[in-house]
Amino acid sequence: MIEPSPAIAPAVSFVVIAFNEQAHATKCLRAILDQRTNTSFELILVDDGSTDGTVDAATAAAAGDRRFRLVRQPENRGRGAARAAGVEAARGQAIAFVDADITLPSDWLERCLVELPGHAAVGGVAVPDGDATVLARVSGATPRVVPGKVPITGNNVLFDKAALEGTGFDPRDRLGEDFRLAVRLKQSGQRLKRVPGLLVRHEESKSYLDAIRWRFENGVDASTLWRELGIVRFADVVWIGWVSAWIVAIVAAVASSPWWLLLGLLASVAGGLAHANSRFHRRPVVPFLAVCLADVPVFTAYMLGRTAGIPRLLRGRR
Repeated sequence: MIEPSPAIAPAVSFVVIAFNEQAHATKCLRAILDQRTNTSFELILVDDGSTDGTVDAATAAAAGDRRFRLVRQPENRGRGAARAAGVEAARGQAIAFVDADITLPSDWLERCLVELPGHAAVGGVAVPDGDATVLARVSGATPRVVPGKVPITGNNVLFDKAALEGTGFDPRDRLGEDFRLAVRLKQSGQRLKRVPGLLVRHEESKSYLDAIRWRFENGVDASTLWRELGIVRFADVVWIGWVSAWIVAIVAAVASSPWWLLLGLLASVAGGLAHANSRFHRRPVVPFLAVCLADVPVFTAYMLGRTAGIPRLLRGRR
């Protein structure tokens, strides 16, 4: 269902995708509606089948603001379908995507508009990044500013609408839709840019156990990227090393001694510690040690997901 919209098309369409984001929707929407800008914009919330009070919270946050529109999906269809629905509903010549757990600074739109000419998309860096947000909350560790492997991410990005017409979001992508789109845009010769110094605040509603499950699912999804996009990432090299260590450990344990299983455990611990060190500052010491401990199961879940995704890699994602 799409709510009626004003007759005059705005210059920019903000699209917020949300699934069970009652806790953060109000802050996210208010930060958008309160942007310091003279540029006309609309705000579209795409509710992806939420079962909590996300829609009520969003409606209250907009408080009758005529720039706000609501698109409701009858069931949860995943991030790619939600973003595609947002593109279809958007009327602006530029389309901004903001995740419902992101809070923008008040000058976000103006800073992105300055950088957009000559680029397909521009955006900022979320702090903490997606992998580290729950870990930061449960440990109290101080996150680093970690730019992604591609210049843009779907949690805060401004697109030239024309760039999305030929290379849009795939509605079948339940996860990883933004990374796939960014790579396809780059491979087609489009220019992407990370706006210097532009940081946004990322909050997360997931529990620690939910984060572990999500990392497993993310690993399964990422297992096919080699085949889909024809690229090899650092995460792929890490997974090859991790799974090789476990193969050696299991074979040696069967042939010789179960003590060889420590090799596999060491690979998991080393991977978790390295990931934590790349995402968090070492000071204060106690929270850093806590996040190192908490990151080992999260890292291992991703590696297990990559391993479980091998059949998908061999047969193709679809």
